[in-house]
Amino acid sequence: MKVLIAEDDVHMLNLLSIMVQSFGHDVFTADNGREAWELYQNHHFPLIVSDWLMPEISGVDLCRKIRKSQKLNYTYIILVSSLSGRKNYLEGMDAGADDFVGKPVDKDELHARIRVAERIINLQMRLEEMTQTDGLTNLANRRRFDEALNEEWRRARRTETPVSLIMIDIDFFKHFNDNYGHLEGDICLKKVSAVLAKTGNRPGDLVARFGGEEFVVLLSGAASDAAQMLAERLRSAVSNLKVKHEYSETADHVTISLGIASVIPGHEQNNPQVLISLADTALYQAKKNGRNQAILFKE
Repeated sequence: MKVLIAEDDVHMLNLLSIMVQSFGHDVFTADNGREAWELYQNHHFPLIVSDWLMPEISGVDLCRKIRKSQKLNYTYIILVSSLSGRKNYLEGMDAGADDFVGKPVDKDELHARIRVAERIINLQMRLEEMTQTDGLTNLANRRRFDEALNEEWRRARRTETPVSLIMIDIDFFKHFNDNYGHLEGDICLKKVSAVLAKTGNRPGDLVARFGGEEFVVLLSGAASDAAQMLAERLRSAVSNLKVKHEYSETADHVTISLGIASVIPGHEQNNPQVLISLADTALYQAKKNGRNQAILFKE
């Protein structure tokens, strides 16, 4: 498990790092609250062990910032402090901390508390997976996609890098359902979903069911040329399934149409919904042009 340790005292930072590493975890360190916050924004840490009193951003303020950021995956926070008393304990818990360890830190106690954290983190991950997965296709659902898009948009805005989106629609799927039945339609959706997930599996990207027979692929840090190449691979992979569709007006098998958009978030493009709108416009153009093709949105 990736653990971030935030502590401004070098001796204590090294001591905590050695302890946590001995428990079998990967340790990342920050010597002040601001550095810890910056690391958190760019990486996912299931567990953060943070000192209470730190320069620039205190451990308590770090807790508040993390809880307000609403990332996809929950981060368990253990505050470490020499402060004692009911008032301080309640303040830390109210700020969003999950547990509290006093100084000097006892290795066995810290290990026990981290084991508790692991159990809760694993349970939370299973619950989140259940609420963010489409029941039919096992792809990410619309809720997970919306959260991922907002998070990726914020990251890309900080780093001034592009975000690309591929919107996908199964061609003449209503005709498929009407003539083969909804059971066969569900089987078709599963087959298409499986090949989309297998083909669009670049690390950091997300393949999701957008709704009905529509799917999306969210590409992290990819410009339009990379998105176009992936879109063509996706189109070809679905076509190569050769799922029979004699009621299609495009081919004798199931095909897909794809719309592609790529944006660098900034002052002129400050709403992630813009990316969806542009990709949808490109998808409409692909359908208008005859379907079974990928079209890139251009101004």
